[in-house]
Amino acid sequence: MARELLKDLIYGEQLVSAGCKVDFAVGLTYSLNLEAMLTVPLAFGDLGELDSNVKLSPAFLLEGIRRSSDKIALFCNKGGIHVPSETRTIYSLLESSIFEVQDGNDIFSNFHPKIWLVKEIDKDGDEWLKLSVMSRNLDFSTCLDICCSIRGHIERRRSLRGVEKHKPLKDMLLWLSEYAPKTKADKVCQLAEQLDYVDRFKLDMPFQTEDTERNEDEGYDFFPFVYGKEEFSTYGNYLKKYLPGDRILVVSPFIDITTLSWLTSRKKDYNYESRNSILVTRKEYVTQEVFELFEQVWVPNDTMLDNTTANVDLHAKMYLTQRLTGDDLGYTLYLGSANATVNAFNKNVEFLLRLHYKRTTSDRIKELLEEISEHRFVVMDAPNPEASNTRPSNEKELALKRAVGCLRKAVIKTSNKEGLYDIDLSVRGKYDGDIQIRPLQCKGLWQPISNQVFFKELSTHLLSEFYVIRIPSDDEKFIELVAKVKTSGMPADRDESIYQSIVTKKEELLDYVAFMLSDRPSEFFFEQQMMKESKKYADGANSNTITMPLYEQLLKTASTNPEQITEVQKFIKKMKQDIVPEELTKILQMFQNVSKQLVAL
Repeated sequence: MARELLKDLIYGEQLVSAGCKVDFAVGLTYSLNLEAMLTVPLAFGDLGELDSNVKLSPAFLLEGIRRSSDKIALFCNKGGIHVPSETRTIYSLLESSIFEVQDGNDIFSNFHPKIWLVKEIDKDGDEWLKLSVMSRNLDFSTCLDICCSIRGHIERRRSLRGVEKHKPLKDMLLWLSEYAPKTKADKVCQLAEQLDYVDRFKLDMPFQTEDTERNEDEGYDFFPFVYGKEEFSTYGNYLKKYLPGDRILVVSPFIDITTLSWLTSRKKDYNYESRNSILVTRKEYVTQEVFELFEQVWVPNDTMLDNTTANVDLHAKMYLTQRLTGDDLGYTLYLGSANATVNAFNKNVEFLLRLHYKRTTSDRIKELLEEISEHRFVVMDAPNPEASNTRPSNEKELALKRAVGCLRKAVIKTSNKEGLYDIDLSVRGKYDGDIQIRPLQCKGLWQPISNQVFFKELSTHLLSEFYVIRIPSDDEKFIELVAKVKTSGMPADRDESIYQSIVTKKEELLDYVAFMLSDRPSEFFFEQQMMKESKKYADGANSNTITMPLYEQLLKTASTNPEQITEVQKFIKKMKQDIVPEELTKILQMFQNVSKQLVAL
């Protein structure tokens, strides 16, 4: 199920290669759904193919996070985390993997790239880097998106070609590491350094692959934009020169006339079967000026937009160009996060992957248009009289985003009531007086925002670095989002308390121990479920006692991986002892004593 969830979410196998284990992964996204984020540690935690009950099993979620939270660094736009539909303390365990990014000089520019770089190890022990470039955020959007994955082998020595070719992505990751605490920042930097050891990422047809006889390299390049920073300007300057083509197909949900005019500045009137300038976008942005700029404009059809199951709108971003004269001849595809807007190419953080096609007599623009437009899009025969290239600004949303930038730090202190804690939240800067804030785990604890906000007498498992911030909207509802606040004083046993709040029954504890021990937790879980539902239980067996499969797994682990028995014991000590079967404690101690004796021999 983890891979299936990711398949719907962010193209599953595009991120996790079959038969490989994840060593470390860096993800970049504009917006983030915390429930969607839970699927990432499940897939990266090597838990096997899981059924639909996985989301209902706290043991699976906890074990996925335990196995992989140290392996993940996810960067998102500050203020881009959605408020979850339900409150779950498990979300707080994701704090160590999520880092918000914001331009200190312009809080209204956006961190907008969508990529994953994953270091994975195959069954033979070979190490690989897998890069997935996409237009999909880490959420449950039903929009039409695009994703491309390329994979390169990590060699033992640096590659001169790799050092030069992969420098743009490496520079972006090194810059990004500054937004993470030192432990995770070091891992991000180490992953960035691994790019030097990849000689090339391998492409497939129809894109240009290495051909030594023709002196042709793999046909890909990386183009990061970082808030218009000078050190990244080289990549933007290249695109300003080469992205416009003699013929061009632009796929972008959001557009403006300035950028479209630039992209079509080289277009020529060639005699091709398909048109020479084509735009695929959303209908609400096709003004008269836009319509006249292109020979053909496609928009999603009514079936996509008015689907009774889920509305499907365009969200993919692609630019397919053909240059017939000058440099960089042939067909080139750019894909990633950048919309055809001034902000995307000049203010935001974005990422585009450039793929160069093999030499061909085929009309690649016609082929791609046929592929993306079949049964999904229609050609407009006139501009939309209600269209506008200017997306209306919501003053309430801007006020909320401004307030997020004012959240400075939170200090957690011991409360006057034993076992409880107080939070002192500091806010600095200009913000709207109607804004309210609360800890993520405390639905009813709203406080008006001010220079100093206090939350009193919170239980340990309710403490979090995540806060919900909201502002009333014009329709008498609220616009709200989640922000992560730099926090000090977090109790050392906070995570332990969260575990105790989730694993509350003996049965749940035994399930969790099973997952910790098993090499194939999904299969073991299935066996346990079958056992619990079998006639044996119907005849009076107790589901709170150790089952035979679990006993056998304990025995196997004690002989093959005694260190894991120690990990289980550490977990048991974190739990409330009234849900720990005495039988389990005795067996674990017995196995540990035997293991010590074997080591002594």
